[in-house]
Amino acid sequence: MLLWYAYFNFMDLKQIAGRFGLDVSRFDPVRHAVLSDVFICDEKYVLRSRTLETGVFERFKNEQNLLGEIRRIVPVKFPELLKTETGDNFITEQESLWTAYPFIPGEILCAWWNLEKLSEEKSKNTFLTLRELHENTRGKLVRIDIRNEYHFLDDVRERLADSGSEITERERARVKKAIEIVNRFEQNLQERDFCFVHGDYHPGNVIFNGDKIIGLLDTDWSRKGHCLEDLAYTLMMFLRNYQQQQFHFDFENYSKFLGWYGIQESDIPMFREYFILYTFYDTHLFRDLEQLPNRDRVFEFQKRFLEDACQRF
Repeated sequence: MLLWYAYFNFMDLKQIAGRFGLDVSRFDPVRHAVLSDVFICDEKYVLRSRTLETGVFERFKNEQNLLGEIRRIVPVKFPELLKTETGDNFITEQESLWTAYPFIPGEILCAWWNLEKLSEEKSKNTFLTLRELHENTRGKLVRIDIRNEYHFLDDVRERLADSGSEITERERARVKKAIEIVNRFEQNLQERDFCFVHGDYHPGNVIFNGDKIIGLLDTDWSRKGHCLEDLAYTLMMFLRNYQQQQFHFDFENYSKFLGWYGIQESDIPMFREYFILYTFYDTHLFRDLEQLPNRDRVFEFQKRFLEDACQRF
């Protein structure tokens, strides 16, 4: 219970929860949350924040519109946001956008930094479920205007322009090449090619019931996009094993994960370009993420990952 006192006191949280009609007596912080503050409220509800940065309201609106479509198509559960007395599904307080939703029963078995704890069967089902999400939603999001969605490629461009000595000139050139290749690829996509992209899909954001995934959390970065974008991020997450002193590319696991997803051979070259972009993205992200536990080590680990990916692909 000590972690959140650095940012919020009990009455702050109680007041925020009260805006959603909740009378909470206990707030337990979710320890693996880094980019947001998350609290379990009396083991019945979840209170979650996101930073009030530029574009957050538009992204939140787009996210909720997208999830409204997705719920009609896929069987997994997503957070059902509670409303305030004014009918809104969020409030702004202390420079954050806050939401609340009923706790989804099930288990979160690991965080993003210890995915190696997940069993072989559950790891496999993580990739199988991702494939099902993509297949079941591909071509069925016609009412979602992709022009209003978050664009990963634009984000990467901005981060590359902001990058400095944390990447080499060779790595910079390789990321630029990947941007150009992916940009040409995405310009030729048709409506039938687009599907639901979670944007932060890993076992720390999924709810298990036994070996089956029944719920998905943290949909801040969800959008309408191409499946390879989602797969590249998830596979990158699974290849990071912080039990190692430094990054080591496990080609056997790399191939196994792609096999579990069922990627087509013809898609592998483009998958690798997205993979390069995500290894760079997290390198830049970790550089400035001061609240990240063991940031220096995690940052150096990701730098080695990027170096390997640029040499390998």
